[in-house]
Amino acid sequence: MLLREGWGLVAELGYRPELQRCPLCGRELAPDEMGRFDFSQGGVRCADCATGGEGPRIGPGARLQVGALLAGAIPDDLERPRAHLQLLSDFITYHVAGSRPLDTFRILAALLPPEAT
Repeated sequence: MLLREGWGLVAELGYRPELQRCPLCGRELAPDEMGRFDFSQGGVRCADCATGGEGPRIGPGARLQVGALLAGAIPDDLERPRAHLQLLSDFITYHVAGSRPLDTFRILAALLPPEAT
């Protein structure tokens, strides 16, 4: 629920990330394409433009899950909630909070169960 509300707030503030088209070249991402989240561009770079990027890699499943969270749904198959929380925290830090991460996300991450490796 936290992830859904967090991404919903991001969308309400007008910072909805682009998950379907590369923010650099405009190409539509293939359904099975790995990309790289680019905070400064506000979306997921395609595989070609992801080279040399500094943001976290994001696969097709995670893109679908973030899309569902942005739409107000909680995916039944939500994987790696800590990674999702980190992505949300990094996105909010970049676009809303400036360069200082919010302590709230560190505290919330500590409350999550450990992820399987």
